[in-house]
Amino acid sequence: MHEAVDHFERTVVILERTEGVDHYDVAHAYANLAIAVQGVEPSKTALNYMRRALYLSELRGGASSPELIPMYTNLASILQDLAHFSLATSYVRKALALSESIFGPSHPETGACLHTLALNLTVLGEFREALAAETRHYEICKTIYGETHQQTVESNLMLKTITTSAVTVAKAQLGAKKQQRLPTARAKTLAEQSAASKAGSVSFAEILKRAETLGVSTTTNVNATGKASRNRVTIAQGSSWRSKAAPTVGSSAVPAAAAPMPAQKIMQQQQQHQRQQQQQLGTRGSGKKSKKAGNNK
Repeated sequence: MHEAVDHFERTVVILERTEGVDHYDVAHAYANLAIAVQGVEPSKTALNYMRRALYLSELRGGASSPELIPMYTNLASILQDLAHFSLATSYVRKALALSESIFGPSHPETGACLHTLALNLTVLGEFREALAAETRHYEICKTIYGETHQQTVESNLMLKTITTSAVTVAKAQLGAKKQQRLPTARAKTLAEQSAASKAGSVSFAEILKRAETLGVSTTTNVNATGKASRNRVTIAQGSSWRSKAAPTVGSSAVPAAAAPMPAQKIMQQQQQHQRQQQQQLGTRGSGKKSKKAGNNK
């Protein structure tokens, strides 16, 4: 291939000197040089040579010259090798439009442009349009060459390849969407659980408020450093308190509770009550003894 490159480089130099820099033969020599360089290694050098050939062809033949069709497709091939897929596809579309306008929609040249377009669209992931282009190419080949011709068989295989690629990519995209939905659904569930937990929780300030409503005294322990260490709720004797919301004080359901009594005072009242009961029992016992003694007399 390196020898071919050297040969075409010498050809370009000779033709430019003998025929002129804008001759048809010079344009074709640049095109052949670009293809030879591209065969060695895809590079911008080959791209520049092909652009030079395209410019000379447009300059001598105009924008509707049939010479531009292979120039467009060869330029698209070089761009595709350089990973400029969108730009390559645009040049293939130009070749297809020019071929249809010159040769018609059923010409073999048009079919070749359709096949090249299908290849480029498949690389871009445009499987629906690629399948339509390759279907047209298959119909042209079958009509002109027959179903058993090599080009027709290859076009049929290309249709199967495009269909398989489309199905594989669609399944992969569907699986990716499902994987994306799972974390979203889990996050939504966790958020709902968190909201429900917050709605059902009772803050300490609300506990204190309910304690005051029910007549519950609150005290604060103080540690050795003089700082409040923990809040403690002391429920007065005879009062009831639940975690559910209690009716307000003064309503018909719950009467207003009295102020809580200190524990020492409650103990004193209980002891006094016990003494009174013992005294009453002793008084009743002494009265029964004196009545019995009187009957014996």
